[in-house]
Amino acid sequence: MSPDELSRNLPVRMHWFGLWFRPVAVERDYRLETVGLQRVQARLALVTGVLLYLLHGLVDVWFHGDHQPFFWVVRALVTAAGLTALVYTFLPSFTRLSQRVLTLVSLAPSLGILFMLAFLSGTTFMEYLAGLMLVMIWIFLFIGLSFVRALLINLLVLVLFNGLFLAGIQPLGEILVRYNFYLVSTLLICGFSAYALERQRRQLYLRRQELESERNRHRDRALHDHLTNLPNRYQMEQRLEQAMARARRHGRLGAGLFIDLDRFKPVNDSYGHEAGDRVLRQVAQRLQACVRESDSVARMGGDEFFVLLEDLETSERIHEVALRIIEALSQPFPIDEQDPQSPLVTVGASIGICEFPDMTASPPEVIDHADRAMYEVKRSGRNGYCFHRATGPGEVIHPRGAQTAQLPVA
Repeated sequence: MSPDELSRNLPVRMHWFGLWFRPVAVERDYRLETVGLQRVQARLALVTGVLLYLLHGLVDVWFHGDHQPFFWVVRALVTAAGLTALVYTFLPSFTRLSQRVLTLVSLAPSLGILFMLAFLSGTTFMEYLAGLMLVMIWIFLFIGLSFVRALLINLLVLVLFNGLFLAGIQPLGEILVRYNFYLVSTLLICGFSAYALERQRRQLYLRRQELESERNRHRDRALHDHLTNLPNRYQMEQRLEQAMARARRHGRLGAGLFIDLDRFKPVNDSYGHEAGDRVLRQVAQRLQACVRESDSVARMGGDEFFVLLEDLETSERIHEVALRIIEALSQPFPIDEQDPQSPLVTVGASIGICEFPDMTASPPEVIDHADRAMYEVKRSGRNGYCFHRATGPGEVIHPRGAQTAQLPVA
């Protein structure tokens, strides 16, 4: 199991203040899932922010005249930063660096207004202070920054604003308390709103993941045999349909092997159904060891199993797998694997084989033909395999040394 899979199996926790998820893999999945919406939100916020920033400058000129012409240099730099970030949202690397890019572009308008505030006073100062408050709201609620990053930027803005007065750039006085009241109030109201919104989004994400996980568990239970955890008949039919489509498309050979255990009924009669279930689980494990990872093993019900082989060049591979299965299932099974003194039981396997896509047109036909070929093996003495042919079941093949007609009927 990979580190990511291990981490996803751990309990998911959300930090009470930072709101990030632990394990890290869950946080990464969350960001990947939400980056599409974040792109759209960032583009809308950047376009709106650039337009409002320029409009604020035009309103200033309209009412107060161009009292500081070099302010337009600052506005041009801030606008260039916003447009650069807007272009960056269309690049693939935005997925990985979105928060860093948005952090940098959020600093630009804040620092720009702080720079201009250093040269203003009176009514104009108050108007630019209102503009700074709007930027703080934009950072918290519009640009798409995480709560922690938005909070840190706005705290930095608050510190730098007070630095204008403490450094003597603006006259220090009682008015500073009033300014801080407005800025801190904006920070608290927007900060709490941003925190609540992000927390709610993340809780909804966790709830969606829980519901998806629950749906997957129900689906897996519906598609798997509860005893062996192998695919059940319904899922095997789905896989068989997909395998037949691939075989037709690529011109490759596939086969379905219907397997019925020989001498299994005496196991249940002598040792009980619980012992029989343990043997069936061992059968499932041995069958899986006989095929490739790309092949499939299913339990069809009772003591019947089905093996799906795909992407074969010739029928030789089918013969090899059939012989391997008969050999594996002919070896004794302990009634209880945990008990070294457990009694051993011996079963066998009768296997019917149907190749596709040439022999059949649908998954039910593959299963039916393989089932008929399997019964031909049963009639001829068991513990062998038989191919379905166009005219019906073919010759039954018994591996050398295998017992045949003397086996008791299952």
